[in-house]
Amino acid sequence: MTTGGKVLVLDAMTLKTKSTIDVGDMPAEVTFTKDGKLAFVANGMSNNVSVIDVATKKVTKTIAVDADPVGAWPGDDGKMYVDCESAKTVKALDPASLSVIRSYNLGFTPGMARTTPAGDALWITDGDNGKVVRDMTTMDMKMGREDEFLEQYSSTNPFCKTERSTVPCSPETRPVA
Repeated sequence: MTTGGKVLVLDAMTLKTKSTIDVGDMPAEVTFTKDGKLAFVANGMSNNVSVIDVATKKVTKTIAVDADPVGAWPGDDGKMYVDCESAKTVKALDPASLSVIRSYNLGFTPGMARTTPAGDALWITDGDNGKVVRDMTTMDMKMGREDEFLEQYSSTNPFCKTERSTVPCSPETRPVA
């Protein structure tokens, strides 16, 4: 029988435990919203994310996601992106509503997801194939295969190469002047 995991809040200088917060099974990474008011904990064996109010140190909601979530990465667009490794998906969470607002079915194991500073593109590491897939935010939410991504942009973007060995490119790709 698996018991729930815990998040420990430690004093940064002394490392003494200040608070202990019960979360789901096999908690992985703790990340924070850009404003620092909420903490997100991916619970790998529970297939959910615990959302903690930083001020009260209480779980405010548990959000169901796909199999084996590892981290909830803050995007510059204000959303949190959860990489679900076994499911080969990324879930976009809205910190305001504490709900899943988008799902990206990738077809590869995501390592980390991050939006660009402008918030107009989502970059996801593809550890299965040793690549970074870019500009996922402009694509259909049910997509995910890299070959479809390359076909879509190599035919419409004169700056993209069509060889499969190149790094995937996106509409904002431009030659260096």
